[in-house]
This record gives sequence, C-alpha cells and structure tokens, in this order.
Amino acid sequence: MTDWQAYQWLAYDDFSPISDERGDLQAGIVASSVVNEVRMLQAITRAAHGDKDPRIETTTPGDFMPLVYRKPKAKPVEPPTTTFQWNAFKASVRAMGEGMKKGTVE
Repeated sequence: MTDWQAYQWLAYDDFSPISDERGDLQAGIVASSVVNEVRMLQAITRAAHGDKDPRIETTTPGDFMPLVYRKPKAKPVEPPTTTFQWNAFKASVRAMGEGMKKGTVE
C-alpha cells in the first residue's frame, strides 16, 4: 500500500468509520428498540388491567453501548487562586514569551 492509498483510507475512515463503534451503535439500536417495544406492551397490558398511569421509561442506543466508547466529561479548568499560584503562572508565561523571542520554544 502506498502512502497515498493509506492517506485515502484514513480520510475515508474519518468520513465513514470502519470500527467496532459502528457495530456497537447498530446493536444498541436493535436492543433499545426491542426493550422499548416490550415495555410498551407491558404498559398496554397494565392499562388494560386498570393501571391509571402506565408510563414507561424509554431507552436509547447509548444505554447499550460499552462504557469504553463514552467520552469522559471534561473537568472545568480552575484559575489560579492563591497569590503563589498566580505568580508562578505569570512567571511561566513570561519565560515562554522570552523563549519564543529567542526561538527556543516550539
């Protein structure tokens, strides 16, 4: 495989991923559809037997996908709070600026 072919496959994978994530999504769609249908039938049966509030809790495909594919929630960045932290932050910014002037920081 040439470099150009590898590049084309990477671009195609970005456009239409060829991975386990797509299979997990497809399986999640099927699983959530089945569960939602069963819960709907149970609610209809309960309503037929006199249940006054036969609501159901629906599921989504993401409920059936492995946790590995869920993106972790980003923690908010906390600003420097103490004077020491603030002075250290300013010093590091100054040092980086000096390095950029000299051409030593990439």
